[in-house]
Amino acid sequence: MMDAIQLSAMRDEHKTVDQILYERGQRYGKFSVHAQIAQNIQNAFRAGDWTILPPVHRQALTVIADKIARVLSGDPMYIDNWKDIQGYAKLVEAWIKECPPAPKPTAAKSEVGRPEKHIVDCCM
Repeated sequence: MMDAIQLSAMRDEHKTVDQILYERGQRYGKFSVHAQIAQNIQNAFRAGDWTILPPVHRQALTVIADKIARVLSGDPMYIDNWKDIQGYAKLVEAWIKECPPAPKPTAAKSEVGRPEKHIVDCCM
């Protein structure tokens, strides 16, 4: 039995790139608007303690930001975006459950005297 990704790929395999871009534009709106929204969300993430997050957290937040931008710039009732957001959060949840308990971020002095936060990556 085929999954949704395989079925979607079969539907798209005979379409031209222009046809696919047109359809995506109808669903998600103008790409430049979507891109600006996504980058604004990601910039907000990076304003916090972004660098102490493991790659799994950063990547999930990045793609979730993209899905949120699609909701805001396109069809907010398109359920796949909401399922994708849940799916990426679920992947992080599963990854965290596989990890041994991680120590809390600790403050350390940097070479210039400012506190730096460090976290130990688990399950790398």
